[in-house]
Amino acid sequence: MASVSLARSRHVTDVSPRKSDLWKEGRKQATISLERYHYLCAAIQHAYGRDDYNKTVEFDTYMAYKLPPVGGVKLHPLPNGTIHPEDIKIYVERFENNWRCREGGILYCIGEGREWWNMVLNYHATDSTTGREGWDLLFALLKANGYSKGLIPCMYFAQVSGCLDPQCPFSHHEEECRKERQKFLWDRRRR
Repeated sequence: MASVSLARSRHVTDVSPRKSDLWKEGRKQATISLERYHYLCAAIQHAYGRDDYNKTVEFDTYMAYKLPPVGGVKLHPLPNGTIHPEDIKIYVERFENNWRCREGGILYCIGEGREWWNMVLNYHATDSTTGREGWDLLFALLKANGYSKGLIPCMYFAQVSGCLDPQCPFSHHEEECRKERQKFLWDRRRR
């Protein structure tokens, strides 16, 4: 198996249809990653609408990719469009204290509807921040570089399965994954 390997961080590059289970899983990973990438782009570009009655986020104005609405999202902006700072703090802590969110990075966190979309609302309000400095910097970097997928960490690379998409366009940085895992374990020990 050709791959970049660390116990958890690997990008399998020799998956083919003959290895059908791995190939199918790689296709599934690619589909989910691409959709989450487009949710990220729509979020940054403010190409979404809210249906607060039905608790959905809709993407009729995002034209690069057909995105289904995200349901079950209770958004709660203040009158000035921001989210209460204590709520942002809770969301940030939730992402930082959840290993699945840490190993899967921003693409994984997009799947955490309520928290993610409230942080996006806050980013587009007067506060101009998601509450996570790293995400704010990534948003600016993506805007400045044409939304290059190579700037975004692969959400499967640090997982036990590894990234099974041989053509995965997202970044696979073993050293960054190792540092993130060590930081998470250190933070957990201190609690």
